[in-house]
Amino acid sequence: MEGNAVSATQPQVDPLTQVLMDPDSDGPRIAFASAVASTDSNRAAFIRRQVAIASIAGNDDERQRAILLTAQLLSKHSAEWRPDWPEDLTRAVCDYGFHRGFVELIEISGADFLEMGEALLRTAPIRHLNLTGTAGLWKDLHQSPLLAKIRSISVTDNDLTDEDLYWFARTPYGEELRWLDLSNNDIGKSGVDYLAATFSFPNLDYVSLAGNLCDPVERFASDGDLITDAWLPQDGQELERKYRPIGWLHIRATHLQELPPDRFALPKNASSVDGGRLPETHPFSSAAQAFPQAFQGQVESA
Repeated sequence: MEGNAVSATQPQVDPLTQVLMDPDSDGPRIAFASAVASTDSNRAAFIRRQVAIASIAGNDDERQRAILLTAQLLSKHSAEWRPDWPEDLTRAVCDYGFHRGFVELIEISGADFLEMGEALLRTAPIRHLNLTGTAGLWKDLHQSPLLAKIRSISVTDNDLTDEDLYWFARTPYGEELRWLDLSNNDIGKSGVDYLAATFSFPNLDYVSLAGNLCDPVERFASDGDLITDAWLPQDGQELERKYRPIGWLHIRATHLQELPPDRFALPKNASSVDGGRLPETHPFSSAAQAFPQAFQGQVESA
């Protein structure tokens, strides 16, 4: 009797909290769908279909039909199915995207993410960011514990410089990051060097540096949709000679349609880091960790 009394008083965890506590698992999302099925059958069907889409490999007819059905539902219900954000959060979120039935992607300015990110991450399993206006903010952004939950970041056309990459690469919260789009900024060899040297992102598997002053990522040739050859440019070869094999320098595709890789589906691995020590003169070595002024000297002397 006492055991039953204790269990009866244990608080019930609401379905959304269960999703937030275990965002990788399908179970809490399906449980959420079951909980809302009697009042919102379309929402329940949408969640179940998006969960199913994520589990279907390739691009076959079954997957395409499911994608079409979910797109039709979203066109009618997107606004009502997003989190019930208060006015300030609604203004801050410029755009959002669903994955596996819930909002997982948001577009937001760097300043608003610093101010409101914690509140936003309490409303949905957000793990993908399109950030705007982050130039000069990474000295603060890199210290945000919220980054520990983020798996993909796009910071295209942000006017980022080597100094921004210096701070970004020093974050202690980068273990989950797998996918990074830095295209169309002003990043040069020093910034790329900081990214290649850091051990902050052990699971980073894809980086785009297209449209920057330095782009060391693998080039490729194709015949139709088939990728027939791939090679590292000189800058990429120098980085691997200087440090170690770097997974994100290499493309992981056999067909053009696989590029860029799906930021939601990229598998977790530790291919980008294989251990080893950095030169003591490098900014990320143990002998040179506390030197914010030194970077300024490097910029001025460049």
